[in-house]
Amino acid sequence: MYVGLYGYKFMDAAKNVTSLFKTRGWTAILTDVSVATALFVFALGVGLIAGLFGFLISLPFNGSDPQGAFILGFVFGYIETRMVMQILSSAVDTIVGT
Repeated sequence: MYVGLYGYKFMDAAKNVTSLFKTRGWTAILTDVSVATALFVFALGVGLIAGLFGFLISLPFNGSDPQGAFILGFVFGYIETRMVMQILSSAVDTIVGT
C-alpha cells in the first residue's frame, strides 16, 4: 500500500509497515500466525514423506495395500510431527508473550 499509494521505495515502505505494526501492537499476532502456518506446513511435509515411505515399503509385499500404507504413514508422521512442533509453538508463544 505504501509503495502504490504513497510512492515510497520498497525498503522505506517496509520500514513504515514494520513501525506501523509495532505501534499498533500487531507484531505478536503476526508472529503467532506465521509461526503456526510454518509449523503446519512442516508437519504436512513430514506426513507426506512418511506416507511415501509407507507406500514404497509396502510395494514389494504382494498382499499389502499401498494406499492404506500411505494413509497410515501420513497420519502417523503428521500427528507425531505436530506433537513435537507444539513444543516449538509454546516456546515461541513464551518468547513473544502472546
